[in-house]
Amino acid sequence: MGVGKVQEAGRGSNVQAFRNALSLLLPAVWLQEAAGPDTVAYFSSYGPMADGRIKPDVVAPGLYITSAGARGGITGGACSPAQANLSGTSMATPHAAGHTALVRQYLRTGFYPTGSPADAAAAPFTPSGMLLKAAIIAGAKSLMGGLAMALGIPMGPPPDAYQGWGRLSLPDTLPLPGLTPAGFSLQVADRGQFTASGQQAALTGITATGKGPISIVLTWYDYPADVNSAAQLVNDLDLTVGLGGGRDGSPPQSLMGNNPEGALLPAPDRLNTVERVYITSPSPGAALTITVTAHSLPSRLLSGPDALLPQRWAVAVVGHFSGTLASELNPAYVRQGQLGTRDTSGGGGGGMQQRTRSPPPSRTRPPAPRKKRGSIQVL
Repeated sequence: MGVGKVQEAGRGSNVQAFRNALSLLLPAVWLQEAAGPDTVAYFSSYGPMADGRIKPDVVAPGLYITSAGARGGITGGACSPAQANLSGTSMATPHAAGHTALVRQYLRTGFYPTGSPADAAAAPFTPSGMLLKAAIIAGAKSLMGGLAMALGIPMGPPPDAYQGWGRLSLPDTLPLPGLTPAGFSLQVADRGQFTASGQQAALTGITATGKGPISIVLTWYDYPADVNSAAQLVNDLDLTVGLGGGRDGSPPQSLMGNNPEGALLPAPDRLNTVERVYITSPSPGAALTITVTAHSLPSRLLSGPDALLPQRWAVAVVGHFSGTLASELNPAYVRQGQLGTRDTSGGGGGGMQQRTRSPPPSRTRPPAPRKKRGSIQVL
Protein backbone atom coordinates (compact mmCIF):
# COMPACT_ATOMS: atom_id res chain seq x y z
CA MET A 1 0.00 0.00 0.00
CA GLY A 2 1.42 3.36 -0.98
CA VAL A 3 2.30 6.09 1.50
CA GLY A 4 -0.42 8.29 0.05
CA LYS A 5 -3.08 5.61 0.54
CA VAL A 6 -2.73 4.83 4.24
CA GLN A 7 -6.34 5.83 4.92
CA GLU A 8 -7.71 3.56 2.20
CA ALA A 9 -10.49 1.18 3.29
CA GLY A 10 -10.19 2.28 6.92
CA ARG A 11 -6.83 0.61 7.31
CA GLY A 12 -5.07 3.83 8.27
CA SER A 13 -7.19 4.32 11.38
CA ASN A 14 -6.48 0.76 12.49
CA VAL A 15 -2.74 1.24 12.03
CA GLN A 16 -2.82 4.49 14.00
CA ALA A 17 -4.83 2.87 16.79
CA PHE A 18 -2.22 0.09 16.98
CA ARG A 19 0.58 2.66 17.18
CA ASN A 20 -1.21 4.66 19.88
CA ALA A 21 -1.84 1.53 21.93
CA LEU A 22 1.82 0.56 21.79
CA SER A 23 3.00 4.00 22.83
CA LEU A 24 0.60 4.07 25.79
CA LEU A 25 1.14 0.54 27.04
CA LEU A 26 4.88 0.15 26.60
CA PRO A 27 7.60 2.68 27.43
CA ALA A 28 9.99 3.30 24.53
CA VAL A 29 12.88 1.60 26.29
CA TRP A 30 10.84 -1.59 26.65
CA LEU A 31 9.89 -1.42 23.00
CA GLN A 32 13.53 -1.02 22.04
CA GLU A 33 14.73 -3.91 24.18
CA ALA A 34 11.90 -6.17 23.03
CA ALA A 35 12.25 -5.26 19.39
CA GLY A 36 16.01 -5.47 18.90
CA PRO A 37 18.11 -3.86 16.18
CA ASP A 38 16.36 -5.64 13.32
CA THR A 39 12.95 -4.11 14.00
CA VAL A 40 11.49 -1.06 12.25
CA ALA A 41 9.85 1.34 14.72
CA TYR A 42 6.07 1.44 14.96
CA PHE A 43 5.95 5.14 13.99
CA SER A 44 8.14 4.79 10.89
CA SER A 45 6.48 5.51 7.54
CA TYR A 46 6.51 2.85 4.87
CA GLY A 47 6.24 2.58 1.08
CA PRO A 48 6.02 1.98 -1.77
CA MET A 49 5.47 5.23 -3.65
CA ALA A 50 2.25 5.75 -5.59
CA ASP A 51 3.88 4.63 -8.85
CA GLY A 52 5.45 1.55 -7.23
CA ARG A 53 8.97 2.87 -6.60
CA ILE A 54 10.86 1.28 -3.71
CA LYS A 55 10.90 3.52 -0.64
CA PRO A 56 12.42 3.95 1.85
CA ASP A 57 15.93 3.63 0.46
CA VAL A 58 17.51 2.61 3.78
CA VAL A 59 16.68 2.60 7.48
CA ALA A 60 18.72 3.84 10.44
CA PRO A 61 18.30 3.59 14.24
CA GLY A 62 15.89 6.19 15.55
CA LEU A 63 14.10 4.68 18.57
CA TYR A 64 15.07 5.76 22.09
CA ILE A 65 18.49 7.15 21.07
CA THR A 66 20.65 8.90 23.67
CA SER A 67 21.11 12.45 22.42
CA ALA A 68 21.93 15.96 23.59
CA GLY A 69 19.40 17.25 26.07
CA ALA A 70 20.15 20.92 26.64
CA ARG A 71 18.14 22.57 29.38
CA GLY A 72 17.21 26.18 30.01
CA GLY A 73 19.47 28.61 31.81
CA ILE A 74 22.58 28.06 29.67
CA THR A 75 24.34 31.38 29.03
CA GLY A 76 27.08 32.48 26.64
CA GLY A 77 30.03 30.15 26.17
CA ALA A 78 28.65 27.35 28.34
CA CYS A 79 27.83 23.85 27.15
CA SER A 80 25.23 21.64 28.73
CA PRO A 81 26.27 18.05 29.57
CA ALA A 82 22.63 17.00 29.78
CA GLN A 83 21.38 14.03 27.77
CA ALA A 84 17.96 12.87 26.67
CA ASN A 85 16.56 9.72 25.11
CA LEU A 86 14.71 10.71 21.96
CA SER A 87 13.01 9.02 19.01
CA GLY A 88 12.13 9.94 15.44
CA THR A 89 13.72 11.07 12.20
CA SER A 90 15.70 13.65 14.21
CA MET A 91 17.64 10.65 15.54
CA ALA A 92 17.69 8.48 12.40
CA THR A 93 18.85 11.25 10.04
CA PRO A 94 22.07 12.07 11.99
CA HIS A 95 22.92 8.35 11.93
CA ALA A 96 22.54 8.33 8.16
CA ALA A 97 24.43 11.61 7.69
CA GLY A 98 27.34 10.47 9.86
CA HIS A 99 27.43 7.10 8.13
CA THR A 100 27.58 8.77 4.73
CA ALA A 101 30.26 11.22 5.87
CA LEU A 102 32.47 8.33 6.99
CA VAL A 103 32.05 6.56 3.64
CA ARG A 104 33.02 9.80 1.87
CA GLN A 105 36.03 10.30 4.15
CA TYR A 106 37.14 6.70 3.53
CA LEU A 107 37.17 7.31 -0.21
CA ARG A 108 38.68 10.81 -0.10
CA THR A 109 41.58 9.97 2.25
CA GLY A 110 42.94 6.93 0.41
CA PHE A 111 41.50 4.01 2.34
CA TYR A 112 40.07 2.81 -0.97
CA PRO A 113 40.56 0.12 -2.21
CA THR A 114 42.53 -1.89 0.40
CA GLY A 115 41.47 -0.19 3.63
CA SER A 116 44.90 1.40 4.23
CA PRO A 117 45.97 4.87 3.04
CA ALA A 118 49.59 3.74 3.45
CA ASP A 119 49.20 1.12 0.72
CA ALA A 120 50.92 1.99 -2.57
CA ALA A 121 47.65 1.11 -4.34
CA ALA A 122 45.71 3.75 -2.37
CA ALA A 123 43.52 5.76 -4.73
CA PRO A 124 42.00 8.77 -2.96
CA PHE A 125 39.23 10.56 -4.85
CA THR A 126 36.13 12.64 -4.25
CA PRO A 127 33.06 10.45 -4.83
CA SER A 128 29.84 11.62 -6.42
CA GLY A 129 26.63 11.56 -4.43
CA MET A 130 25.45 8.77 -6.73
CA LEU A 131 28.38 6.59 -5.70
CA LEU A 132 27.85 7.24 -2.00
CA LYS A 133 24.24 6.14 -2.40
CA ALA A 134 25.29 3.04 -4.33
CA ALA A 135 27.87 2.06 -1.70
CA ILE A 136 25.45 2.58 1.19
CA ILE A 137 22.76 0.46 -0.45
CA ALA A 138 25.24 -2.21 -1.55
CA GLY A 139 26.39 -2.63 2.04
CA ALA A 140 22.99 -2.30 3.73
CA LYS A 141 22.19 -5.12 6.14
CA SER A 142 19.08 -7.21 5.55
CA LEU A 143 16.44 -7.09 8.30
CA MET A 144 14.86 -10.35 7.17
CA GLY A 145 13.05 -11.93 10.10
CA GLY A 146 12.81 -8.63 11.98
CA LEU A 147 9.49 -7.03 12.82
CA ALA A 148 7.80 -4.16 10.99
CA MET A 149 6.01 -2.85 14.07
CA ALA A 150 3.62 -0.57 12.17
CA LEU A 151 1.70 -3.64 11.02
CA GLY A 152 3.13 -6.25 13.37
CA ILE A 153 4.45 -8.45 10.57
CA PRO A 154 7.88 -10.03 9.97
CA MET A 155 9.98 -8.70 7.12
CA GLY A 156 11.37 -10.77 4.27
CA PRO A 157 14.52 -10.16 2.25
CA PRO A 158 15.08 -6.62 0.97
CA PRO A 159 13.91 -4.63 -0.76
CA ASP A 160 10.52 -4.14 0.81
CA ALA A 161 8.26 -1.29 1.87
CA TYR A 162 9.51 -1.21 5.48
CA GLN A 163 13.30 -1.62 5.43
CA GLY A 164 13.92 -0.50 1.85
CA TRP A 165 17.30 -1.99 0.95
CA GLY A 166 18.16 -2.59 4.60
CA ARG A 167 19.86 -0.99 7.59
CA LEU A 168 22.97 1.16 7.25
CA SER A 169 26.08 -0.93 7.98
CA LEU A 170 29.65 0.36 7.71
CA PRO A 171 31.25 -3.09 8.32
CA ASP A 172 29.33 -4.44 5.33
CA THR A 173 30.39 -1.52 3.12
CA LEU A 174 34.02 -0.60 3.78
CA PRO A 175 36.95 -3.06 3.91
CA LEU A 176 39.22 -2.46 6.91
CA PRO A 177 42.04 -4.94 7.68
CA GLY A 178 41.54 -6.57 11.04
CA LEU A 179 37.93 -5.43 11.31
CA THR A 180 36.24 -6.91 8.24
CA PRO A 181 36.65 -10.52 7.04
CA ALA A 182 39.69 -11.35 4.96
CA GLY A 183 38.84 -11.16 1.27
CA PHE A 184 36.00 -8.66 1.76
CA SER A 185 36.35 -6.06 -1.01
CA LEU A 186 34.93 -2.86 -2.46
CA GLN A 187 35.17 -1.77 -6.10
CA VAL A 188 33.56 1.23 -7.75
CA ALA A 189 32.90 2.93 -11.08
CA ASP A 190 31.98 6.59 -10.71
CA ARG A 191 30.60 9.27 -13.02
CA GLY A 192 29.86 7.09 -16.00
CA GLN A 193 27.76 8.83 -18.62
CA PHE A 194 25.49 8.07 -21.54
CA THR A 195 24.40 10.46 -24.29
CA ALA A 196 22.04 8.25 -26.28
CA SER A 197 19.62 5.40 -25.78
CA GLY A 198 21.20 2.03 -26.45
CA GLN A 199 24.69 2.85 -25.16
CA GLN A 200 26.20 0.49 -22.65
CA ALA A 201 29.26 0.06 -20.46
CA ALA A 202 30.71 -3.35 -19.57
CA LEU A 203 32.81 -3.63 -16.41
CA THR A 204 35.00 -6.71 -15.95
CA GLY A 205 38.02 -7.72 -13.91
CA ILE A 206 36.61 -9.19 -10.68
CA THR A 207 36.13 -12.85 -9.74
CA ALA A 208 34.08 -14.42 -6.96
CA THR A 209 36.08 -16.16 -4.24
CA GLY A 210 33.15 -18.27 -3.06
CA LYS A 211 33.67 -17.12 0.55
CA GLY A 212 30.51 -15.06 0.79
CA PRO A 213 27.92 -12.94 -1.02
CA ILE A 214 28.45 -10.15 -3.55
CA SER A 215 26.21 -7.09 -3.87
CA ILE A 216 26.27 -4.93 -7.02
CA VAL A 217 24.33 -1.64 -7.10
CA LEU A 218 23.72 0.86 -9.90
CA THR A 219 22.39 4.33 -9.08
CA TRP A 220 21.76 7.45 -11.13
CA TYR A 221 20.24 10.91 -10.74
CA ASP A 222 17.26 11.10 -13.03
CA TYR A 223 15.96 14.03 -15.05
CA PRO A 224 12.98 15.53 -13.15
CA ALA A 225 9.60 14.24 -14.23
CA ASP A 226 6.38 16.18 -14.54
CA VAL A 227 4.73 16.40 -11.13
CA ASN A 228 1.51 14.88 -12.52
CA SER A 229 3.18 12.02 -14.37
CA ALA A 230 1.84 8.60 -13.44
CA ALA A 231 5.39 7.22 -13.39
CA GLN A 232 8.23 9.39 -12.16
CA LEU A 233 11.09 7.62 -13.93
CA VAL A 234 12.34 9.53 -17.00
CA ASN A 235 15.75 8.21 -18.02
CA ASP A 236 15.83 4.44 -17.60
CA LEU A 237 19.08 2.50 -17.11
CA ASP A 238 19.44 -1.26 -16.67
CA LEU A 239 21.87 -3.35 -14.64
CA THR A 240 22.78 -6.86 -15.76
CA VAL A 241 25.43 -9.10 -14.18
CA GLY A 242 26.90 -12.01 -16.08
CA LEU A 243 28.30 -14.66 -13.75
CA GLY A 244 30.70 -17.02 -15.46
CA GLY A 245 31.02 -20.71 -14.71
CA GLY A 246 32.80 -21.53 -11.45
CA ARG A 247 35.60 -23.94 -10.69
CA ASP A 248 33.00 -26.28 -9.21
CA GLY A 249 31.41 -26.78 -12.63
CA SER A 250 28.49 -24.42 -12.04
CA PRO A 251 27.02 -23.03 -15.29
CA PRO A 252 27.13 -19.36 -16.30
CA GLN A 253 24.23 -17.13 -15.28
CA SER A 254 22.79 -13.80 -16.35
CA LEU A 255 21.20 -11.79 -13.51
CA MET A 256 18.97 -8.77 -13.94
CA GLY A 257 18.74 -5.86 -11.50
CA ASN A 258 15.93 -5.82 -8.91
CA ASN A 259 14.88 -9.41 -9.52
CA PRO A 260 14.91 -12.09 -6.80
CA GLU A 261 17.68 -14.63 -6.97
CA GLY A 262 16.55 -17.57 -9.02
CA ALA A 263 13.66 -15.69 -10.66
CA LEU A 264 12.14 -17.90 -13.34
CA LEU A 265 10.92 -14.98 -15.45
CA PRO A 266 13.15 -11.97 -14.64
CA ALA A 267 11.95 -8.64 -15.97
CA PRO A 268 13.73 -5.28 -16.30
CA ASP A 269 12.92 -2.61 -13.72
CA ARG A 270 11.06 0.32 -15.27
CA LEU A 271 10.39 2.30 -12.07
CA ASN A 272 13.48 2.84 -9.91
CA THR A 273 16.74 4.78 -10.10
CA VAL A 274 18.43 2.10 -7.99
CA GLU A 275 19.08 -1.41 -9.30
CA ARG A 276 20.77 -4.15 -7.33
CA VAL A 277 21.95 -7.67 -8.06
CA TYR A 278 22.63 -9.70 -4.93
CA ILE A 279 24.41 -13.04 -5.27
CA THR A 280 24.20 -15.05 -2.06
CA SER A 281 26.59 -17.88 -2.87
CA PRO A 282 28.60 -17.25 -6.04
CA SER A 283 30.77 -20.15 -7.13
CA PRO A 284 34.51 -19.74 -6.55
CA GLY A 285 36.31 -18.67 -9.68
CA ALA A 286 33.20 -17.25 -11.36
CA ALA A 287 34.10 -14.08 -13.28
CA LEU A 288 31.63 -11.17 -13.16
CA THR A 289 30.70 -8.97 -16.09
CA ILE A 290 28.69 -5.95 -14.96
CA THR A 291 26.78 -4.27 -17.77
CA VAL A 292 25.05 -0.89 -17.50
CA THR A 293 22.72 -0.08 -20.39
CA ALA A 294 20.89 3.12 -21.34
CA HIS A 295 17.51 1.58 -22.09
CA SER A 296 15.85 4.92 -22.73
CA LEU A 297 16.99 8.56 -22.44
CA PRO A 298 13.94 10.65 -23.44
CA SER A 299 15.35 13.74 -21.72
CA ARG A 300 17.79 14.04 -24.64
CA LEU A 301 14.83 14.87 -26.90
CA LEU A 302 13.86 17.93 -24.86
CA SER A 303 15.16 21.49 -25.07
CA GLY A 304 17.04 23.44 -22.45
CA PRO A 305 20.55 23.23 -20.96
CA ASP A 306 19.73 20.49 -18.45
CA ALA A 307 18.28 18.26 -21.14
CA LEU A 308 21.57 18.44 -23.04
CA LEU A 309 23.58 17.09 -20.12
CA PRO A 310 24.66 13.43 -20.26
CA GLN A 311 22.94 10.89 -18.04
CA ARG A 312 25.48 10.06 -15.33
CA TRP A 313 25.60 6.91 -13.20
CA ALA A 314 27.69 5.06 -10.62
CA VAL A 315 28.25 1.42 -9.61
CA ALA A 316 29.45 -0.01 -6.29
CA VAL A 317 30.37 -3.66 -5.69
CA VAL A 318 30.91 -5.03 -2.18
CA GLY A 319 31.48 -8.57 -1.01
CA HIS A 320 33.81 -11.52 -1.38
CA PHE A 321 35.68 -11.23 -4.66
CA SER A 322 39.16 -10.58 -5.97
CA GLY A 323 40.44 -8.30 -8.70
CA THR A 324 39.82 -4.75 -9.87
CA LEU A 325 37.04 -3.34 -12.03
CA ALA A 326 38.88 -2.67 -15.28
CA SER A 327 37.53 0.78 -16.07
CA GLU A 328 38.88 4.33 -16.18
CA LEU A 329 35.83 5.14 -14.07
CA ASN A 330 37.50 3.23 -11.24
CA PRO A 331 40.20 5.24 -9.39
CA ALA A 332 41.85 2.01 -8.23
CA TYR A 333 42.30 0.92 -11.85
CA VAL A 334 43.67 4.33 -12.78
CA ARG A 335 46.14 4.06 -9.91
CA GLN A 336 47.27 0.64 -11.14
CA GLY A 337 47.99 2.24 -14.50
CA GLN A 338 50.14 4.85 -12.81
CA LEU A 339 52.06 2.16 -10.90
CA GLY A 340 52.31 -0.19 -13.88
CA THR A 341 50.63 -3.00 -11.92
CA ARG A 342 47.57 -3.68 -14.05
CA ASP A 343 46.76 -7.31 -14.77
CA THR A 344 46.74 -7.54 -18.56
CA SER A 345 46.24 -11.30 -18.73
CA GLY A 346 42.45 -11.10 -18.83
CA GLY A 347 39.99 -9.24 -20.99
CA GLY A 348 39.54 -5.51 -20.79
CA GLY A 349 36.46 -3.76 -19.61
CA GLY A 350 34.80 -0.53 -18.87
CA GLY A 351 34.37 0.39 -22.52
CA MET A 352 31.25 2.00 -23.85
CA GLN A 353 29.50 0.48 -26.83
CA GLN A 354 26.59 1.62 -28.94
CA ARG A 355 23.86 -0.98 -29.14
CA THR A 356 22.29 -1.73 -32.47
CA ARG A 357 18.68 -1.95 -31.36
CA SER A 358 16.35 0.99 -31.93
CA PRO A 359 15.63 3.09 -28.85
CA PRO A 360 12.15 2.82 -27.32
CA PRO A 361 9.63 5.61 -27.90
CA SER A 362 9.99 8.63 -25.67
CA ARG A 363 7.38 9.95 -23.25
CA THR A 364 4.78 12.22 -24.79
CA ARG A 365 4.60 14.51 -21.76
CA PRO A 366 7.70 16.73 -21.38
CA PRO A 367 9.05 16.58 -17.84
CA ALA A 368 9.09 19.79 -15.85
CA PRO A 369 11.96 20.55 -13.47
CA ARG A 370 11.33 19.27 -9.96
CA LYS A 371 13.65 18.29 -7.14
CA LYS A 372 13.84 14.62 -6.20
CA ARG A 373 14.48 13.39 -2.71
CA GLY A 374 15.81 10.22 -1.22
CA SER A 375 14.30 8.56 1.81
CA ILE A 376 15.58 7.60 5.24
CA GLN A 377 13.28 5.82 7.61
CA VAL A 378 13.38 5.27 11.34
CA LEU A 379 14.51 2.00 12.84
